[in-house]
Amino acid sequence: DNLSEAAQKKLRTVFLSNLDYTVGDDDVMNVMSSSGVILDVRLIKKPDGKSKGYAFVEFEKHSEALEALKRDNELLGHRPMYISECVDKDSEKKNPIFKFDKGLEKNKLFINNLDPEVTRKDLAELFEKFGKLKEIRVPTYRNGHSKGIAFVDFENEVGAATALIKTDNMMLK
Repeated sequence: DNLSEAAQKKLRTVFLSNLDYTVGDDDVMNVMSSSGVILDVRLIKKPDGKSKGYAFVEFEKHSEALEALKRDNELLGHRPMYISECVDKDSEKKNPIFKFDKGLEKNKLFINNLDPEVTRKDLAELFEKFGKLKEIRVPTYRNGHSKGIAFVDFENEVGAATALIKTDNMMLK
């Protein structure tokens, strides 16, 4: 509580990106309100009034912003919205923060040459028999179509190693 009002506001605010250009303020408000009480939605727009594909959402409490962060990659329309902490651009230029670990992640599998029809659910059904899953990401292009790759994150490296051995070069669909 010793923080300035500006610092507190930053902690209560999340940054949404990868939004479809047709998404409006009300869409963001409706989807994000399940995380908590929203004080402000700032959808960034071009001079012609069209969305730039990102927004800032300020919640009433820091705990609500933390709940919203857990919803990273949730679909809004046909695209996953990326939800991240509100970071001061100037401080990030001095000390760039890379969101993902740059070291070898033995509990994570990278899948390529994936049929575009394969869904996150299909991957979950295939890989959950090898160990507890933390997360599955299927990156998409701006139009919502799959890039043909995925990341499967296991709770531990034993599950990932087993899955790698059992599914390497497997054809899906």
